[in-house]
Amino acid sequence: MSMKSVVNQDLDATSCYDRLLPPVASMCSRRVGLHPKVAALNCRTLQKAKFHLETSLSTSEVNYRHCDDFPIYSTGQGSGNSPHIWCFISSALFDAYLATGNGAYFRSFDGSQSLHLYMVGFVDDCTQGVNDFSAYPQPSSAELIQKMQEDSQLWNHLLWTSGGVLELPKCSFQLIESQWNSRVLLSFGAERIHQLFESQW
Repeated sequence: MSMKSVVNQDLDATSCYDRLLPPVASMCSRRVGLHPKVAALNCRTLQKAKFHLETSLSTSEVNYRHCDDFPIYSTGQGSGNSPHIWCFISSALFDAYLATGNGAYFRSFDGSQSLHLYMVGFVDDCTQGVNDFSAYPQPSSAELIQKMQEDSQLWNHLLWTSGGVLELPKCSFQLIESQWNSRVLLSFGAERIHQLFESQW
């Protein structure tokens, strides 16, 4: 409604639960209050567990497990605690992202309400936005895309430190730009628009 420019970016992580590193999971779990012995027990269980293949016909006699030659680095896609662990890890990543990311700022026309959004996540799907709401004139598309690249690169680095990686074919962005034209000016009132720009921006 404000007709301000913004870039919205959707980012997807590859095989999220298969890339959760137990040591990182342990640190992030302890960060939110998990007892150290419980965190250590989780890591030891993953290290010692034996995995069998189960079908409707039978369960395989052979198994695989973590070893030096074939290490298993993750908590696993089918693990019951993987969603909780990812919640702990992504929370830490979001906090780090918030510290240096550009994000997107929105404000009501009278300045009584405002909101600064950095990252919105649902499991391994994240959405981020960048803008310069108060700028007049609004920044060019090239300037906004540069800010978007900075934020997406920041998220890529943070995700990488946790063992994750972006699924690039599933990542996309949308650039939203608008321009006032004579029809909009006539319907809204050019004088009122000028007053709003003078008083708010």
